[in-house]
Formats: sequence, structure tokens, C-alpha cells
Amino acid sequence: MKLLECLYIEVEHASWMDVEAVVPFIFALVGTLLASGTVYVVVKNHDTAIMKASTRELCYITLAGILLAHM
Repeated sequence: MKLLECLYIEVEHASWMDVEAVVPFIFALVGTLLASGTVYVVVKNHDTAIMKASTRELCYITLAGILLAHM
């Protein structure tokens, strides 16, 4: 079979009410809320022995990356 002609493909636009748009949005929202809660706990316990023993700066950078990924 020789393919000598082009077929027109209809363009479909995603809607905010489509399941394919709502499900990832909910996952991203939940991930953002959980990461924000983690940031709150880390900042609140900034001067504790466990946070001083860990690399605080690396924790902040990692949490910032997680937040950006979910956003």
C-alpha cells in the first residue's frame, strides 16, 4: 500500500472538565499541599537537633524542586 495522500486530522482541544485534565490537576494539587505542609514542618523545626544534623540547605533545595515539579 502506497501512502500518496495526506489525511486531515481534526484538532481536539482539552477542556477543564475533561477527566484527562481533572485527574492530573487533583494529583498536582494534593502533591503541592503535601509538599507545602512538609516545608511548614521543616521551617517550624529549623533549630531542632534532627534538622541541624541533616543538611538543611539540601532539604530546602529538594523541597523547592518537589514544589516546582508539582506546580
